[in-house]
Amino acid sequence: MCDGSLEIRPTETSMKGQKYIGWALVVGLYCGFVATFAFAEESVFNESDALARLAALFSGFEKVPKPVEIERVLGDRSDLLALLARDDQRKPVVRLRAIEAMALFPHDISREYLVDILQSSKSSAGLRRAAVRVLVRIAPERAVPVLEAVLKDSNVYLRERALHGLSEIGTSKARSLLSAQLQNETNPHLQAVIRAALKAPPKDEVKKDRIGPLEKSVDSERFSIDQEQKE
Repeated sequence: MCDGSLEIRPTETSMKGQKYIGWALVVGLYCGFVATFAFAEESVFNESDALARLAALFSGFEKVPKPVEIERVLGDRSDLLALLARDDQRKPVVRLRAIEAMALFPHDISREYLVDILQSSKSSAGLRRAAVRVLVRIAPERAVPVLEAVLKDSNVYLRERALHGLSEIGTSKARSLLSAQLQNETNPHLQAVIRAALKAPPKDEVKKDRIGPLEKSVDSERFSIDQEQKE
């Protein structure tokens, strides 16, 4: 008996099509999950690997890496430079270039390391000279009292570097230290360095310490190895 209604039954073909679509969605979701997980794994920062890559960049005497090459390894971890420089198992040239790179990528941990190395008589004079130069650049306010102690060091080249640093800072406190050192300095060459520094006009204000997160740098900016390290 017909009641006038039309009943539509799914065909075998349409049911198979829906089944295939369902499986395709499941497979697609699974592949997407796997790809996302793999990307997340690759995105995890590996500190040991980054330190090894930095050491490889800094290890050659022939090629000094560009800042952009260093920044590519550092990412936002400019504190890695201090970790590398502090490792006394690394080659001297690696530690030296890590210190020099801190001038381009200042960090509060870098400042602390530079102060520590200048206060340690166990560190080589070459590394300490580099530390003076960089500390003056990134933390001039903090550098002045540290350099006051450095002026008492027996190493002539280290004292000279400290004198140049105080001259570069040029504040009244820095110039007072230069004047006091002129009375105590016995090396004729360093006496001449001090007199020349005192003839320069004083600077009213010291630049603020460059402490903080990674700063971007231009490709043209380079840093060089100090030839005194070859002594």
